[in-house]
Amino acid sequence: MKASLCCTLFFMILHLSPSVVGAANRGLELKSIVLENGNEVPLYGKSYALLIGSSDYQNGWTPLPGVVADIQAVKEVLETHKFHITEVMNPTREQLLAAFDEFRRRFGNKAEDRLVIYYAGHGHSLTDPLIGEAGYIVPVEAPLPGDDMDGFLYSAIDMEEIRSLAKRFRSKHAYFVFDSCFAGTIFRSRAASVPAYISDMTGNPVRQFQTAGDANEVVPDVSIFRRYFVRALQGEADVDGDGYILASEIENYLKRYVIGDTNGLQHPRGGKMMDPRFNEGDVVFGVPEGRRRASPSTAPTAVTTSVIASATESVTASSPIIPVLQIHAEPETAALYYEQGLNSLLGKNTPYDMALASRAMTRAAEAGHVQAAAILADMYYSGADGSGIDFDQAWQMLQRPAQEGDLFALSLKAKMQHRGIPAAGGV
Repeated sequence: MKASLCCTLFFMILHLSPSVVGAANRGLELKSIVLENGNEVPLYGKSYALLIGSSDYQNGWTPLPGVVADIQAVKEVLETHKFHITEVMNPTREQLLAAFDEFRRRFGNKAEDRLVIYYAGHGHSLTDPLIGEAGYIVPVEAPLPGDDMDGFLYSAIDMEEIRSLAKRFRSKHAYFVFDSCFAGTIFRSRAASVPAYISDMTGNPVRQFQTAGDANEVVPDVSIFRRYFVRALQGEADVDGDGYILASEIENYLKRYVIGDTNGLQHPRGGKMMDPRFNEGDVVFGVPEGRRRASPSTAPTAVTTSVIASATESVTASSPIIPVLQIHAEPETAALYYEQGLNSLLGKNTPYDMALASRAMTRAAEAGHVQAAAILADMYYSGADGSGIDFDQAWQMLQRPAQEGDLFALSLKAKMQHRGIPAAGGV
C-alpha cells in the first residue's frame, strides 16, 4: 500500500464552451475546432508529454513496483492522442527538477503546443503551525520524515516549487497530472461559473488542480486513479457525448469512480490555483475513434415557456431525491431536466452542484430520459451526490438504459458484475 495520499494535479489553460460542435480534425491529434457560426478556432500545434515514475525508494519509503505499469499505461493512452513521450524513471530530487526544467525549456515555449506532465510516486503531507498544511513530492533518495525531518525537507519537493514552475510555461495548454500523495494547499474551490465566450477562454490561462485523494487516505500500489485516468482519456469521461473530453469532465469522472471503487475510502477533490491570472479554462482531448457515445438528447427547438418554468422551479436545492422512478414519457420535460442536471454536474454556466444534478437527473429519468437514468445509476454507485453509496439502487437504475443499449450503462453494469455487485441472486 502507498504510505501516503494519492493525488492528481491538473493545470489547464483552454476552456471549450457548449457552443463547440465540431473539429477540423476529428482524430485524436486535435488541431482546431469549428464553432456553430462556422469560425475555426486553432487549438494545438504539437503535443508533448513528460512521464516521471518513482518506484525504487531507498530510505524507508515503501517500494512502488506498480508505478512501472502505471507509466506504461499512461504512455500508451497518450500515444493514441499523438503525444511525443519523454520518460524518466527513479530520479533524485535534482534529477526530477532538472527533468521538469529541461522539458519546459525544450517544449514549453510555444503557446500553441499541448503539454502533459505526469508523475507517479510517493508524496507526503505535513502540517506546520506557521504555514499550515503543505504537500511534497517524494524523490527516491528522501528519508522518512519520522526518521530525519531535516533530510526529508531538504530532499522533498514542496508543491510551492511546482506552482512556481507552472507559471513559467509559455504554452497556454498545459496539463500537469500527479498520481502522488499529499493534501492540496495551492488551489481554491471550483469557480462558480464558466466563461461564456470561447474567445475569453482561449485568452485567459488557468492552472487547475485535481487531487485523487484527501489527507491521510491510503491507496494500493496498483493505482486505481491511474486506471480511471486512462479510461477517462479513452472516452469514458465524455459525459455529454460531444466528442471531446474536458479536464473538468475527467475531474467529475474520477470523483464518481474512484469513490465507488474504493468503497468511499478515497475522495478526489479539485480546484484552481489561487492566482487571478491562472483560474480560467479547460484542457481538451478528442474521443478516440469508435468510442464516442451517441449525442445526448437535447431540448426541442419549440418548447413552451410554461414547460421551462415548471422544470426550473420544481428542481431546487430543497427538492427531495426520489429513489424509485415511475416512468412517464415526456420528452420535452426530460430534455430540460437532463440539460439542467448536466450543467450542474459539469459546472457549465452554473455552480457545480452534485446534489442538484442528482435531483434533476431523477426528474429527467422519470420523464423517460435513458442517459439520465444511466448517469443517475452512476451517482448511486459512487455516492457522488453526498447521499451515500447505494449499489442496490444503482443496479436497479441500470436495467432500463442497459436494455436500450446505452454504452455508459452497459459499461457500469459490466463493472458491477465483475466486482460481484449485487451479490449472486440479485436483480
